[in-house]
Amino acid sequence: MSSPIQAHEASAELFDAVVIGTGFGGAVTACRLAQAGKNVCILERGRRYGRGEFPRPAERADHLPNTARWAWALDHGLWDAKDLQGALAVQAAGYGGGSLVYANVHLRPTPEVFSPPTKHGLEANGWPACYTRQELDPYYDVVAANLRVRPIPSTPSPASGLNGALPKVEAMRSAARALGREPWFFLPPLAIDFDKCVMCGECIVGCQIQAKNTLDLNYLAVAERTGVDVRTLAEAVDIREDRDGYTVRYRDHAIGDEDARVRAKCVFLCAGSVNSTHVLLRSKERLPMPEVSKAHIGRRFFANGDAIAMVYDTADTAPAPTPTLGPTITTALLYNKGMPGTAAARGDWFLLEDGGYPKWLEPILGVFRGEFWLERNRMQPARNDPALLDPTLTQREAEARTKQARKMAGALLGRLDARRAFRHPRGQRSLAEGLNLDQILPAQIREQLIPHLRRFAHVFEVQEADVLGRETLGEVNRRVLASKPAWQRPWFKWFAKRVKAEVQPQLLAATLEILHRYFLKAPPGTAEPFTVAVLWPRVVEAARKLFLGRRPDDHAFLMLVMGIDAAPGRLYLDDEQRLLAYWNMAAGEPFSTMEDRLMHDVAVELGGEMRLNPDSTTRQRPVIVHNLGGCAMSDRPEDGGSDPNGK
Repeated sequence: MSSPIQAHEASAELFDAVVIGTGFGGAVTACRLAQAGKNVCILERGRRYGRGEFPRPAERADHLPNTARWAWALDHGLWDAKDLQGALAVQAAGYGGGSLVYANVHLRPTPEVFSPPTKHGLEANGWPACYTRQELDPYYDVVAANLRVRPIPSTPSPASGLNGALPKVEAMRSAARALGREPWFFLPPLAIDFDKCVMCGECIVGCQIQAKNTLDLNYLAVAERTGVDVRTLAEAVDIREDRDGYTVRYRDHAIGDEDARVRAKCVFLCAGSVNSTHVLLRSKERLPMPEVSKAHIGRRFFANGDAIAMVYDTADTAPAPTPTLGPTITTALLYNKGMPGTAAARGDWFLLEDGGYPKWLEPILGVFRGEFWLERNRMQPARNDPALLDPTLTQREAEARTKQARKMAGALLGRLDARRAFRHPRGQRSLAEGLNLDQILPAQIREQLIPHLRRFAHVFEVQEADVLGRETLGEVNRRVLASKPAWQRPWFKWFAKRVKAEVQPQLLAATLEILHRYFLKAPPGTAEPFTVAVLWPRVVEAARKLFLGRRPDDHAFLMLVMGIDAAPGRLYLDDEQRLLAYWNMAAGEPFSTMEDRLMHDVAVELGGEMRLNPDSTTRQRPVIVHNLGGCAMSDRPEDGGSDPNGK
């Protein structure tokens, strides 16, 4: 007798292939399978984003931002930041994967990248022998043609409104020349239609005018024209073998089905390094894999040497770099311990690229200067900066401030929960529908800090309203008595006392209702209006002052660094099945120090003050936007999680 699951699987359509993910791996795979006449189903956990549909800030200062569309954790939005403890991995969720928010750069790896495996402890590093740069070059050519990659032109398009070279290109070129590194400076190829590009810096938040050649406009569009079955808001959970092939279980976020399933003869897992590894770690006991290979799932995970820094207050004597003008990345500076064109060992070379951003992100980038970081991310003291902290600040004081700041961070995040309480009457939608506090806040904050703050708000409101109500009634009594002749006052005094006794039980509630309706402008039936309208805005303002320093302006420069890490990390599941990352920070310290020094040298040439990514400097962990590995291929089962074909 068959089980309900077996019966469901037997009745489900059997596809030739299921492709999980629509980033660079999934889009190309789905396209080629469809062109080969295969019956294909695509699962993508994110939404579709059409022209003009990417999230943006509220148009008016008094409007709440649509935060749900920004964050995957809130309402399956565009950006997904995964706290892996040992690393913070930032990735996209949407139809087109990382191409929706990446910086458009298409560089080909050097031949040395495809070196044979070498042993580092229990890890094997390197590609299977069949992969070489020479073998892959024809495929790189095809991708370059499909995505129409080319460096930024010297003459901007009419759509951009510019009359000359981009200021940040000239700033980077000038710094490279001053450092004697001009031979290492170049303009990388970009997947941008420069006839459409308006140089707005919004590449990393989704291009509203489709000037980026993202995958939904080419490879995925070709696949769809052949009739593939595309399911968005479909998040793969696990894969298991069945009699005809495989069953993929996924969450259908569109209809709230937590146990949706699709069957196929083959499954292509293209969900990015972090998510693909997570699915495999949950599924490996149900898949026909050699035991020695199962042990390698999650290993050989790399951060791509990612680092980031801001330069503030560049010299007035030179043109302002103006980072808000142009694509996100336009230039690159190679650091190589050898000479240009010579081979370098792992961890000996990296690229420094300029970083652009939209104008409306400037206030947020003040976070690099926030007081919370206690100057720990400062690489060069600012000249004549009165904001420098007192050098006599003791370690105890520093720890106390850090503790206070962490509490403030929890309070700031707690405002999201307070917004859920701000509901309109008669069951209408809340102002922030869909926020899930369990996914946003750590348990210790949810269970301790937020309830304490709420109790404080309620006690404070009741106390203040009670005093206000009694004083108001007392003042009314005094005015009535003062307006009456002396012979009538005893009677009115007795009457006022009786009225006060009758009114007292309803006085607090009536006062609160008046405060809520006429002073806080809260609709009738609003839960916790004082918390929403009074307490949390003050918490947010305090947190803003603590975390955000003075915003950058045109005299600023954002630097992005990436390279080949000196040592790999590892992804694994803890006892509660949470995905975590282990990272050997000591092994990567010499490499990250080299990155910091070159960024510092560029900052000095620009005449500005450099601030490193505060999360990296204070928590000593990498922040990764180019996640690599975790499901590594190898020639031998004992050296990797899949064979040279990726199986």
